[in-house]
Amino acid sequence: MNRKAFAPILALALIWSVPAGAAGGAAVRVQESYDCDYGVYIPFTPSPRTGSYTFALYEGEGASGAPEVTAEVDTAGSARQTVYLPLRYDVSGPSTWTLEVTARAPAGREAFDREATLVKTFETSPSCGCPAGTAGAFYAGDGSGKSPYRVGASEQLQHVNRHLGGSFRQVNHIDLSAYGSWTPIGGNSYAAFSGTYDGGGYKITGFTVGNTMQYSGLFGLVSGAVIQNLGIQDYNVNAPGSDYVAGLIGQIGNASSLRRCFSRGGTVRAGGDTGPLVAYALGEANNTMEDCYVNGTVVIGGQKRTASAGGLNGNPFAFSTISNCYALPASVSCHYVGGFDSAGYSTVYANCCWNTNIASYASAYNMKNPPGTRGYTTAQLTNPDLRATVYSGFDFDTVWIWDDHMGAPKLRVEKE
Repeated sequence: MNRKAFAPILALALIWSVPAGAAGGAAVRVQESYDCDYGVYIPFTPSPRTGSYTFALYEGEGASGAPEVTAEVDTAGSARQTVYLPLRYDVSGPSTWTLEVTARAPAGREAFDREATLVKTFETSPSCGCPAGTAGAFYAGDGSGKSPYRVGASEQLQHVNRHLGGSFRQVNHIDLSAYGSWTPIGGNSYAAFSGTYDGGGYKITGFTVGNTMQYSGLFGLVSGAVIQNLGIQDYNVNAPGSDYVAGLIGQIGNASSLRRCFSRGGTVRAGGDTGPLVAYALGEANNTMEDCYVNGTVVIGGQKRTASAGGLNGNPFAFSTISNCYALPASVSCHYVGGFDSAGYSTVYANCCWNTNIASYASAYNMKNPPGTRGYTTAQLTNPDLRATVYSGFDFDTVWIWDDHMGAPKLRVEKE
């Protein structure tokens, strides 16, 4: 007796990158505990004669070697449905994969039906709505809070300017030293960045910003945004003709939050207020900063009579709270110099440490040491035996850890 194959009835359509947890219609059992928080979504029309399939994904063209992921799939009926498979593909650009689908004979039909296999090669496509081939397009996530765009390359980081209200998650360190002059995210010729950027504990290094930007830094203008778990290192922001100049954010406002961010090394040069993390906070006193630090950054502010600079921030006029942060810059020079910031008029500080070898006051313009700020010498700030005293209030159980190489606390979220 000849057994019938299922192959003529299988149908596959285009494949897109989609978030984990996407709507399905089929029961999927991924083998060997394989997991990833992004993957591929496969429109699939099953055979009416079986609901039992094996899906396998191979990197490159052709189903050879060991598959990256295998799953047993039970479909519901014969109508077109979707199969979601987690897949650890390169999110920094398009990649080629081969899908192999094997239809299995249902129980009791093995003598009458035989397995059939369909193979289809595809290329991952942008998940952000941009045409294929768009420089910097995102290939994983949909920009929502549940499924942020994944950022893994320099052009993708620059492409954030095309999706300023989206949510983003960085997936590796990004070196911009060969990128050329950096265009800040938000501000200048763009609207403000108003989304969420989660650095995942990774760093962005080597970026250079020139003197032509009003809002200068990795981010230029930020409004109603969240930036967290992000480090910047070995950068050069050189804008002596501009006022809103910092390493991380030129100007921040409208209830923005900065959490677990840091600056190591790097140089900031400005014509006005400046600082390694934030140059100026604008608007109502409703922005917040917590668990951030500066270590080894050179800060050069303007010499006009209104210019001021700080070891952590420039003018944090509109921060409601700054908590559990420390400033240990290499140097700060400006008309007014603050060990921590320049003038936090309405800011409430808690457990904020600054370097008395850099400045005489925590806040420069009003020459004050606001409640909640504590000044220490370089020797004290870098002495692990004084950690409990100097960094009192810092959460060393879940947020901070002492780094012997740096000689100061670092964030536990930081990736090596």
